[in-house]
Amino acid sequence: MPGFKIRNQSKYPKLRAFVSNYSISSGSAEWFSVPPNFDDPEKCLWARPGWEVVVFEDPASGLRRGWYLSPDNGILELYFFTFEQELGIVKTK
Repeated sequence: MPGFKIRNQSKYPKLRAFVSNYSISSGSAEWFSVPPNFDDPEKCLWARPGWEVVVFEDPASGLRRGWYLSPDNGILELYFFTFEQELGIVKTK
């Protein structure tokens, strides 16, 4: 299934992500910790077939930033670096 693989490449160790569930009602819209790698699909993959809002938050500082993205029938690997920089995005599959 298409979706988003998300990893934390930032200086924020407690970074969390929220991925909306507009395109799939069974998907969770909770906040989750963002892992530093793609090793465990249970922790890094959000299966979503269409357009979604992806938001990152640092709970310590309250900083948030989001993007509206679509995996377009593939997997988008999202690399979060900092709140002042665009996401690193690689489309796979």
